[in-house]
Amino acid sequence: MGFLLFLTSCGEEKKSSYETPLHKVTGFKYADRISMVEHPEGWYEVRIINPWDTVNLLQTIAMIPKQVDSIPKNLPGDATIIRIPLENSLVQSTVHIGLIEELGSEEAIKGVSDVRFIKSKEIKKRMEDSRVVDCGSWLSPDLEKILHLQPDAIFVSPYQEGGNYGRITELGFPILYVADYMEKEPLGRAEWIKYYGLLFGKASEADSMFSIVENKYNHYKQAANVASQLTGKKKVLFDNPHSESWYVPASGSYNDNFIRDAGGLNPFGYGSMNQFSALNPEKVLAEAHDADVWIIRWNTPYPLSKELLRKELPISYRFKAFEENNVWGCNTNESNYYEETPFHPERVLEDLYHILHCADPQDSLNFFNRLR
Repeated sequence: MGFLLFLTSCGEEKKSSYETPLHKVTGFKYADRISMVEHPEGWYEVRIINPWDTVNLLQTIAMIPKQVDSIPKNLPGDATIIRIPLENSLVQSTVHIGLIEELGSEEAIKGVSDVRFIKSKEIKKRMEDSRVVDCGSWLSPDLEKILHLQPDAIFVSPYQEGGNYGRITELGFPILYVADYMEKEPLGRAEWIKYYGLLFGKASEADSMFSIVENKYNHYKQAANVASQLTGKKKVLFDNPHSESWYVPASGSYNDNFIRDAGGLNPFGYGSMNQFSALNPEKVLAEAHDADVWIIRWNTPYPLSKELLRKELPISYRFKAFEENNVWGCNTNESNYYEETPFHPERVLEDLYHILHCADPQDSLNFFNRLR
């Protein structure tokens, strides 16, 4: 559908509540879990909001460029101090490995964990050449290798219960909590690109990258809004059950926002602001049997078909989308869906736009295929 070229961002820019005339706020338009201030002395103060208690901070980070000779005296007392750009980091998540590579800073990745999940061919090659160290499982890290690595930063994903990082924190290296995955807006998570760009000395590249992501995302969002006004909004069902629980996107959640931005309706877009609500399959069938589109992400070494879906989920044939051959799947075992989409949500929205609003989108999609 060739109508509507929308290449500008929308919405008012958010301001930090702690902005003063002496501080320059580095703008975040969409992200809610991070604020950043550039101080006159040339260093950056980053505040990571606690995702589970938003009136408090999870972490304060003082990013000091290496060309600044001395540590500024006005640092917050609880700040984690790091020197930027980073050059010798231990990165836990394949998501952030992919982003760092895209920024052109893969040389700065010197340590990784849980290597069985890593898909990057470049990182695997660097591990074979002993340029990247396997630091073990995150549940059981190899402290000796980490100590020998002497990382300038260790990237970890925070969890509500705190995570078991005690043994690593005792080593004394700076730990950076990467809480971008707790953003509710797809563009909010992607906007953390600006923060990672500063960390690795690629601020201008990161700004350009996010600008492209933002423009493309807003283009498809606006196009979907126009299309849904012309044809009506289609009801969208996400995923399938795991261990007798079907985790559906709740109101205001990440995937709920994807559905809304694609011009669709979420059958479960009500209630709490939790990311997911766990329901039994019968409850999902009762409330979403008339869903027009069914989007499934799975991870297996074999393809998923409608026949296999019906075998694994006997009630599947009772959904309208199944009956009308409108079930779409992405095998994340073969695709880089989870590695790419956190910082490229425009690729997901592009797929959803074509699935919901175009007559024959089969050849246009980045991740999904119609189940046969």
